[in-house]
Amino acid sequence: MIVAGEASGDLHAAALASELGALRPDLTLIGMGGGRMERAGVQLLERTDGRAVMGFVEVIREVPRHFALLRALRSRLQGGKVAALVTIDYPGFNMRLAASARAAGVPVIYYITPQVWAWGAGRLPKLATLITKAAVILPFEEALLRAHGIDATFVGHPLLDRTAD
Repeated sequence: MIVAGEASGDLHAAALASELGALRPDLTLIGMGGGRMERAGVQLLERTDGRAVMGFVEVIREVPRHFALLRALRSRLQGGKVAALVTIDYPGFNMRLAASARAAGVPVIYYITPQVWAWGAGRLPKLATLITKAAVILPFEEALLRAHGIDATFVGHPLLDRTAD
């Protein structure tokens, strides 16, 4: 299961899904994301295209939908048919989902982890209890997360992989 909540996550998740599909065509990829993920072979349980909102009232209106989606994904994780959860950025939602995955015995790979070095350093102890493996995109993040008990590996920045040089 691959979960990306916004357009940038969809972009990076699609590249990941394409690579996984090439390496392991036998895998069934399901998740939450947009058209890029779908074109890369992910069976979408929820589409995120066009769901971004701005403004206090608009955000409040979306809260029930987010909780319903979280419940549905949690149920899928608890069903015993998800081998691993890959979360991409989107920490407010994905950290909650990661907690459910861990409770269900599903390994959690967090790709593009929350930027705890810029803000939210208080999340590090919580991340350490949730994440099986962190795939980080900035070199210094590996040492930072490892210092807090998180198994982290620097995997390179996905946008740099998209450039010619």
